Amino acid sequence: MLRRYGLQLPTEAQWEYATRAGTASPWSTGQYYSSLLGHANLADRSWSRRTGQGKSHPEGLHPASLEWPELDDGWPYTAPVGRCLPNAFGLHDVHGNVLEHVRDAFASYALPARPGDGERSGGNPEVRVARGGSFASPPSQVRSAYRFDNTPTLYFTSLGCRPSRAIQD
Repeated sequence: MLRRYGLQLPTEAQWEYATRAGTASPWSTGQYYSSLLGHANLADRSWSRRTGQGKSHPEGLHPASLEWPELDDGWPYTAPVGRCLPNAFGLHDVHGNVLEHVRDAFASYALPARPGDGERSGGNPEVRVARGGSFASPPSQVRSAYRFDNTPTLYFTSLGCRPSRAIQD
């Protein structure tokens, strides 16, 4: 479907470059997860309440919400696109909301990257990479460098894509 519109999935390198937006910190927003406030839709109190999965915890929090127990971003599941503040490149929702498929097979960073777009050669093509974390992820799993392995046919409500387009001269 993406090819029909002249789009493609970004490579892992392209995705991370766009997400970092010139930063070297764990998140494009800063060094501490508290910098994500207003910038990300994460596992939080609203998600724990809605799912009811934290009933065994004294505060009713799901284990994924415990990294930042006071957070309540108001979105129990996906937030409408663009509701969170953008990064320095103007991209919204790069941390949290939905995991995003990228083009690369899940492979070691020790494998060579292709010049130009940075796609890694090697790895198992049946195991792909998703980046960004989701509304069900704690702050540690929405870092700019966090990667998640999946299969291309995997479907769940917290997984999507961020199409990209090659720059033409």
